[in-house]
Amino acid sequence: MAYQKLNLAEQLDGSLWLMQPIAGRFRMQQQHTHRELEFNLVLSGRGAYVIDERRYELSRGTLLWLFPRQQHVLVDISDDFAMWIGVFKPKLLRRACRTAQTQPLRRLLPRGLFCKQLVIDPLERLDGFCDDLATWESTPDRYNAGLAHLLMQAWWAFEEADEITQTMDIHAAVERAARMLRDAEQDVSMGEVAKTAGLSESHLSRLFREQTGVSMVQFRQRCMVERFLQLYGRGRRMNMTEAALAAGFGSYVQFHRVFSRLMGRGPAEHFRRLERAD
Repeated sequence: MAYQKLNLAEQLDGSLWLMQPIAGRFRMQQQHTHRELEFNLVLSGRGAYVIDERRYELSRGTLLWLFPRQQHVLVDISDDFAMWIGVFKPKLLRRACRTAQTQPLRRLLPRGLFCKQLVIDPLERLDGFCDDLATWESTPDRYNAGLAHLLMQAWWAFEEADEITQTMDIHAAVERAARMLRDAEQDVSMGEVAKTAGLSESHLSRLFREQTGVSMVQFRQRCMVERFLQLYGRGRRMNMTEAALAAGFGSYVQFHRVFSRLMGRGPAEHFRRLERAD
């Protein structure tokens, strides 16, 4: 599991953005946690989250809450997938959540399932407000007030919703395999993974794809790209080849091919765009 520090502006109490794949691609991160409360509101398409040891199916109208001690990763989305992602800093939760009804939002890992399906009216109201709020970021006071309002409106919509989103327990062998693939510092064979997981390679491969939405090879490659990004940073600690080999790639050529396919551009172009964005 990786702790992810979100790059949030100091003067803002959180952030809100619209997540959509670009040309059918999206960056799948390692399973991670962060100190902020997160909410996801799915607008279109289909996808899946793995949260701790359960898989959650996502579709239009899914409203999902992610708490600071929940390990989570978005593993599978359709090309038309879109959702609002909002994150709320602890100081906003302390200020806004003062009643028994809203106390679960201040907990690090409350008990229960926090994923429901909204009907059309509350979905459209929340979507419309998110659309407005996303344009207010340049005025911090208004944006922070809007984040608090969004938090309350989303929570009340969740409380009033009746339909629970479909979930599925992740098979213990799949979790063992995912942990091994995620934590291995060097490339490992699928035979080694299957032996550790306690299933035949063919059975594990089929089960892994069914439950996570990606193959074991794809999952491993995405984890290696994420590790490369953590090791390389902005190139101040080591060069790209050193970071790629340390992340588990067998060669720079393999790293460049996998990175380009998953990120939609080569590593040099990726970091040039980051520099321009700064």
